[in-house]
Amino acid sequence: MFTTAALSYFLLAFSVTIEGTSSRITKVIIFLFLNKVTPWIALVLIIGLTVTICWQRAKFFIRSLIHKDRVGGRQRLAYILFTISMLYAVLISGYAMLFIQIVMAEINKDFAFGLHESREVIFYLYKVNRLIYHVILFVISAGYSLLLLLMRAFYRAIYFEKVSINITLKSGQMLEGKYIINHNLDNGILIADSFKRSDRSKMLIPKANIETITFNRVDYSFGEKRTKSKLDYKEIEMKNEFDQLVKQWRKDQIHKHSNF
Repeated sequence: MFTTAALSYFLLAFSVTIEGTSSRITKVIIFLFLNKVTPWIALVLIIGLTVTICWQRAKFFIRSLIHKDRVGGRQRLAYILFTISMLYAVLISGYAMLFIQIVMAEINKDFAFGLHESREVIFYLYKVNRLIYHVILFVISAGYSLLLLLMRAFYRAIYFEKVSINITLKSGQMLEGKYIINHNLDNGILIADSFKRSDRSKMLIPKANIETITFNRVDYSFGEKRTKSKLDYKEIEMKNEFDQLVKQWRKDQIHKHSNF
């Protein structure tokens, strides 16, 4: 959401003029992005994120930092990663904005629309009958989307959380370390040995057969399970209370992982 908002703001707030009489703030923005240093910073960030996702040694290094027991160290790492992500988001949004503005200015000149600012060309794109301009704009938009996906993949790779459950059946049998696949299927809950829906160990447990359930937070880094994290265990009655708890947990997870 941040990157989309940033790109929209850049497109509407800044514009390139044909006569080269852009506002002072626009010239400053152009200078910040089109100097000799900033493109290299953007390139290093793109390569760094790609290497972190694909290279095993980089994964091991970051995983070792995340797994450290020192809370202060993990907090500093979180601040560093947050700063890097914000810088990455601003840079790719800014470059996408500049490239689009340059194309708009060329369209304005080529078709002699007589507009003073490139952003006004947005409302005249339906008059552009040359395929090359539409292709270029599509490529810029697609490249921007792919770079956003790279950032999301980076964050999903370095750390994510799942919740496992321990089930005590009324028969006295215990099922430990299971994951909920579907919390309400044929008046039962569908569980498996992992959180993946493709897991072949899935089994359906009728809610009427369940005595209690305890929840555990399990942390993952680059697909590998960390040691079980501390979480307040809570015994719950079944039926409505269980459904409400699961719905609230799912809502919290969606909110937690919608940062960008």
